[in-house]
Amino acid sequence: MPIDVRIDPEVSSAAAAGRSVQVSAVHLGGVPRGAVLIVAGPAGLGPVESVDVMNALAQHGYESVLATPTGLSPDGAVTGEIVQVLMDRLEARGWTPDQTGLIGYGRGAGVVVAAAAQTPYGAAVSIPRDAGELVGDARVTALRTPWLGIVGLGSDPDLDRRLREYRTDLADASPEYTSVVGYPGVDHCLHDSTEASVHAAAFDAWQRTAEWLNTHVAFRPTPSAEAWNARITATRPASA
Repeated sequence: MPIDVRIDPEVSSAAAAGRSVQVSAVHLGGVPRGAVLIVAGPAGLGPVESVDVMNALAQHGYESVLATPTGLSPDGAVTGEIVQVLMDRLEARGWTPDQTGLIGYGRGAGVVVAAAAQTPYGAAVSIPRDAGELVGDARVTALRTPWLGIVGLGSDPDLDRRLREYRTDLADASPEYTSVVGYPGVDHCLHDSTEASVHAAAFDAWQRTAEWLNTHVAFRPTPSAEAWNARITATRPASA
């Protein structure tokens, strides 16, 4: 994901489940395309990679907020609060859930898929370090948000079958479109590499992520569009 102009995120802190969490934000001028909420770990993105992702999203017209929480608990207490803290930041800037995409890296992948099962956001993408985190016993089985899972299949001959079954289960149970993409011989798609197969998977994963957001996240109307809609509404005859 080449970056032409680098934006340094604004960094602040927030409280979630009794912990202090660092939150990074990239705000854009004008009328941005949309907003993205990112949970970057644990075992997800490093500090430099996180800034790279936020800048790459800005190139597509997305503002973003990002947190890398620690100690994600199985009961989901931290999970829910982290997403709500970040969404509160976006809502303060006028973003609605349908204008917001979610991306989860590392263990953040599970945080995002859990959030996508509870609330209808514009789109969600999960990129775990271990694909088994998505298809384990506690896996989510129905989603309210268009969701894309991007995983490395590694050398596990059974993982591809399990993911295909999971994709079928989600499609049958979810009212929104879902997709799972797996890369054979690659452990995960979190980091680029000079190794050809890893580089290809990382590049393709980013392209799919951007396309998924662009396809499903609702546009924020421009001031001109809002003025036009208000004019049309004001001149429309009242129904009898």
